[in-house]
This record gives sequence, structure tokens and C-alpha cells, in this order.
Amino acid sequence: MMRCKNKVLLSLLFGVLLFSMIYFASATITIVSPANGGTLTGTTAVLNVTNVTNTFDSMTNCTFYLKSASTNATVWTRVGLAINDTGIGNSINITFDSARFEDSNDYILNASCLNSSIDRQEALTTASLILQSTTPTAPATLSPTSDDDGIVNFSAIIVDRETTNVYLNFSEGNPGLSVYTMSCTDTSCSYQLTGVPEQTYKWFVTATDGTDSSRTSQTTDIDITTSAGKVTQLISSGEVKSEGGATYSIAGKGLAPATIGWIVVVLVLAGAVIGIVVFVKRKK
Repeated sequence: MMRCKNKVLLSLLFGVLLFSMIYFASATITIVSPANGGTLTGTTAVLNVTNVTNTFDSMTNCTFYLKSASTNATVWTRVGLAINDTGIGNSINITFDSARFEDSNDYILNASCLNSSIDRQEALTTASLILQSTTPTAPATLSPTSDDDGIVNFSAIIVDRETTNVYLNFSEGNPGLSVYTMSCTDTSCSYQLTGVPEQTYKWFVTATDGTDSSRTSQTTDIDITTSAGKVTQLISSGEVKSEGGATYSIAGKGLAPATIGWIVVVLVLAGAVIGIVVFVKRKK
């Protein structure tokens, strides 16, 4: 009696195992277009997936997704669904509007198809690709053209959906580095620098999608006219350091007489302003 029960149990286990092997049989679909690492161009794109294994006897309900870490599609975003049935070796195409996605060179394409003969069995495949609908529009409305306190907010307007990164570049003279990564909110990009030395700077803003880029140039004249601006500039450059309160010391060596004269004037003015403020407060 025990042997019969064991045989029945083994038969059931074998049946479950066999069903599982059939149900989860290896199935393969291949993304034919675009090829892995390929490029999608234009405002519309055709995606193609092909059934390449006998265990996946036909396919239907193929769903396509895209995502990219450097764009607004940071999670899987469905681009389309094809529900027609095809047999072994057959393909399913889908056309979608690629213009609604930002251009970038780090997209991942995912295709998921169902097997019509085995309920809900799926075959998955992925491919890396570049989405290249347009070249980024050149940045516009670059500012400022002048500054009088050494605290400069460089800004530009870009076309957000065409651009993944924006850079502030200095071509003639720079306040420390020749390239800075700008911060962007929607179409507005900016980068602030403090204590920028007096000089005429030639700079440009570069908009890129990871593959193509465009840029616009601007010139900014820094002419600091206020004592507060002079102090900020000198402290930022390391020529002068604050000792606390109204006390400053000269940090550099071998300064030119004209520079020393400016430093003395600026420090005297700064000390006088602070002294007046303290005196007024005490009188109150």
C-alpha cells in the first residue's frame, strides 16, 4: 500500500515538473531593429522583434519599453503594443513617435512578448540604443554681459527635450576652471561664481544630447566698483584673508604697489563702514 502511495506521489511530482518545464520552456525573441548599440533617427522609429526558438511556437502581445538614466524617462516607459499573432521565425514591427523622448545615447529598449499556446509565458529581450531625433538647439539669452561685484550668475535658455547636459565653457581667461556643469530647471540653466577677478571673459554654453552638441558664445566684462565687491574678490583670490570682525591681513607676497594701494583703500573703507555700524548700534 505504501509503495502505491509513493508511486502516485512520484507520478504527481513528475507531472508537475514536466508541466513546469513546458510552461517555463526556454523561449527567445531577438530585437532585430535597432541592433544592439544602434541609433534611432528621425521623428518616428520602427522597432522589430523576431521569434527564434521552437519552444516559443508563436508570439503575440509584444510590448516595447524605453528608459534612460540621463533623461526624463528614468523608469520603463511604454512606447507601444503589437497584438497580432506570428509563428516561429516571424517578426512583429511597431512604429512609435520617438520625438516625444529626449535625445540621449544611453537608452535601453525592452521587448516582452507572450506565447499564445502557453498561457502568459513571456520571453524578454533588451538592447542598448541611441535616440537621435534632432541636434540640440543652440542655447539662447546668455547673460550677463557685465558685472560690478564679482558675484556672477551665468545663465542660458535651452530646449529641454533636446538636451541632456549643459556646460559653461571659458575660451579666453577663466575664474578657476575652463568648464563647469550648469544646473538646469526645465529650460533655464545657470551657474554662479563668486569672487570673479576683474577681466573681460569670453565664454560659451554647450548643449549636448550625448551624441551631438551646439553652443552659443558671449563676452562678459567684470569691473568691480564697490568696496564690498573688492573685499569679496580679494578674499576669494587669496590675496587677503579675514582675521575676524574688521581685521584683515595680506596673504600674498610680492604684490604690485598699485595692488597694495587698492587693498589699503578697500580695507580702510570696509573698516570705516563696520565702525559706523557698530557706533550706531551702541548709540541706540
